[in-house]
Amino acid sequence: MSTSAKIILRKKPNSKGLYPLAIRITKDRRSTYKHIGHYVELEDWDTKNLRVKKSHPNAESLNNLLTSKLSEARKGLIVLQTNNKDVTARQIKKEIYKPTTKLTFFDFADEHLEALEAENKINRHSTDSAWLSYIEKYCKARHLTFQEIDERFLKKFKIYLKGTCSLTETTAMNVMVLIRLLFNRAIKDKVVSKEIYPFGTGKFKIKFPETTKTGLTGKEIQALENVSELSDMEKHSLNVWLFSFYFAGMRVSDVLFTR
Repeated sequence: MSTSAKIILRKKPNSKGLYPLAIRITKDRRSTYKHIGHYVELEDWDTKNLRVKKSHPNAESLNNLLTSKLSEARKGLIVLQTNNKDVTARQIKKEIYKPTTKLTFFDFADEHLEALEAENKINRHSTDSAWLSYIEKYCKARHLTFQEIDERFLKKFKIYLKGTCSLTETTAMNVMVLIRLLFNRAIKDKVVSKEIYPFGTGKFKIKFPETTKTGLTGKEIQALENVSELSDMEKHSLNVWLFSFYFAGMRVSDVLFTR
């Protein structure tokens, strides 16, 4: 089994412009990543020696942690090789980092974003990253256990989203849907028990408000068709919208790929 484990600095920064430290596990040229949970400035990373530079105030502690995590990963690879387990890079990661109660909500969140990035689901990745940023700001840290996510937490968090963050009911529910998704994955991976699941009947309910959609009248459509004094960009945008309208509300993504 040709595999390797290496310390790296991921290329995509977080909202604060800091880059995540991670262990990269590679098998047959396919890689998966295990985030360490710490971030550094790009200039604080030694790309040659794969270490945090002394310019970082916690360089020694971080380098000790990285050494420990890398050693843990390599020991796991040796165990798998000893047992002659021929598995994929993602399966190797799951074997080495078997689900335990130490895994946090943000561990699952990071894996979720990695999967979206690998599948090139850019829009979904951007949206879910934004939802997760609200959770991180509310917790004031990236440590949140699933045991902490109970009905009381969700109710208070919803108040925070609608009050402090001025989100609509629909947007707040979208954030809750993401939390529920990650909670279900944690249950599936046996990280937490079904008994503490905070959603469902008699618990926290995710309910989207009813929306009223008002369509344009025929006269309004004709007015748009005859509008003048538009810039070239505005004309193009209007034509794209009208094209979508004529095709019974075709999605804009499909319109843009139409030739």
